[in-house]
Amino acid sequence: MKYSKYFLFLILALSFTSCFNSAKIQRDNKAFKLYMDSWLGAHISEVQLAENWGPPTSVYDDGKGGEIYSFRRSISDVYVRETWLGNYKLVDNSRTDFWEFYTNGYGIIIEYRYGSE
Repeated sequence: MKYSKYFLFLILALSFTSCFNSAKIQRDNKAFKLYMDSWLGAHISEVQLAENWGPPTSVYDDGKGGEIYSFRRSISDVYVRETWLGNYKLVDNSRTDFWEFYTNGYGIIIEYRYGSE
């Protein structure tokens, strides 16, 4: 019984943490778009240096004289959740976030795309 109280406290604490994190992401979405917009017109090398992202995961030819620089990051988000029957199950919300910068023939960023897979 003593351990189940601690386990329940841990579950509740993790639940509140994940709720606050998703609210923060939604709240900051507009700020993140403004941040990404700030890279339009910059050279792709500035992004790599300023963010310490290192080399892109992949670079593609866009077929129009420019290139697409793709940066990817895998995120592991695994937690325990109580079901409505009082059982516990492991929830895996792992994902891969990506940022793609489209450049013209001079390496200037003209468009971007970001999201999760």
